[in-house]
Amino acid sequence: MSKNNTDYWGLLIQCPMNKEISDCALVQVRQLPLLERMKYFDGLSTLDRETIIRKHKKCLIGREKRIPFSRIAIM
Repeated sequence: MSKNNTDYWGLLIQCPMNKEISDCALVQVRQLPLLERMKYFDGLSTLDRETIIRKHKKCLIGREKRIPFSRIAIM
């Protein structure tokens, strides 16, 4: 995986919220063997990678807002 994408490598492993939503851009990719996931992500155009990352950030922010504060504090 190229250097500028290493911050998002974890997304290829698992959703940071533990349970991915059905329309997650990576839901099918996560079913592949790890090396294939990395090859897939590296093979995307910059625009496609940025689109996936942008969708991820928007989803994460929305889902975090729905978590009660007391639950965040103990995580």
